Amino acid sequence: MKSISRKNFLYSSVLGMGILSVPDLLYQVLANSKDIEFSKRYPKEFAEGEGITDSILKILLFGITAPNSHNTQPWKIKIESPNSFYLYADKERQLLPIDPINRQLYHSMGTFLEFLEIGAREWGIQLKISLFPKGIDSMEKTGTLPVAKIELQPKSNLEKDPLAKYIPLRQMNRKKYEGEFLTDENYRFILESSGIRTTKLVYSSEKKQFNSLIEILIESFKKEIESYEKNEISRVWFRLSEKDIYSKRDGITLEGNGLTNPVLWLARNFFVSLSPKDWNSTSALKQSLDTFKDQVYSSKGFLFLVTEGKDDHITWVNTGRDFSRICLSIPANGFVFHTMNQAFVDYPESLEFQTQIRNLLNLKPEAKIQLGGRLGKADLSFFSPRRDLKEVIF
Repeated sequence: MKSISRKNFLYSSVLGMGILSVPDLLYQVLANSKDIEFSKRYPKEFAEGEGITDSILKILLFGITAPNSHNTQPWKIKIESPNSFYLYADKERQLLPIDPINRQLYHSMGTFLEFLEIGAREWGIQLKISLFPKGIDSMEKTGTLPVAKIELQPKSNLEKDPLAKYIPLRQMNRKKYEGEFLTDENYRFILESSGIRTTKLVYSSEKKQFNSLIEILIESFKKEIESYEKNEISRVWFRLSEKDIYSKRDGITLEGNGLTNPVLWLARNFFVSLSPKDWNSTSALKQSLDTFKDQVYSSKGFLFLVTEGKDDHITWVNTGRDFSRICLSIPANGFVFHTMNQAFVDYPESLEFQTQIRNLLNLKPEAKIQLGGRLGKADLSFFSPRRDLKEVIF
């Protein structure tokens, strides 16, 4: 008897049952889900509609829409005065098995600050951002000292950031990509419209190099999920039910991985289990790897943010700021993006993949690939919700 994987069953079921009609009540979203999505995609319009007038709250609505690792949203805010506040890292939202030195955590601090500044300009507010005003936390004391102090300075005729209008289109899009391969001109437009300040944008468009990158990325993903401790991170942060998605408003989801009904309904109700045993089973790992392969093989381009010289906390935060701008310049140029960072993390097993990609891209030995991902074209998919401000402010 021929065996069939859960993934193949899902696809064959849908293709073979054209008459299948899942009742609306089985997958309807919570009543406020559209409001939650609107607040993320249109933070200024949401503030206006809700009658929010406090300047700090208005710009924080922009900050929390920023891209961040595993949608952990690891930000904590302490308001000092009507015109100043502190940004802290949330120790409870670290991802230590896959981020052992907090590099990704501080990238997420940077993405928050960049979206914050973009949003402030929309409101005619200039920000003074001071990084690590009281020093830098040790790993053991993460979250004790502020990452940044932010001071609001209202200013007339402040120029708005041209990337602000692409916030409604910004998302990590994990669908299969279509369209033509990106050209040198495409990458140049992305770079020029981003205005990045700290990192260097490196890309791959040469076919032989492109195929080698795909194989390295697949092997690095395989290595990560084969580690029980590292694969558990995704399980812990996975939100399977709609109730969890819209009550916790963080983490990763089937919808965020590009599934739509009726496949989504079948997967949620019959094939995905969040028990540690099932999540780390041989069949589940194979399904994860097969899904990743489908994604990466459909890539139409790759880009990487690279730094040279210092590789410290300030560099990580500023890399996050650049990453935010890249994430907005990509939809500004008609593409979508999906980060794939398994080859660039800081656990020992990743070092061989970092070296392979650095050599493949002809980078200097001291160069550090901070972040990377794939590009292409696809319809917009599920917009992961953001937590309420009252959960971020302490």
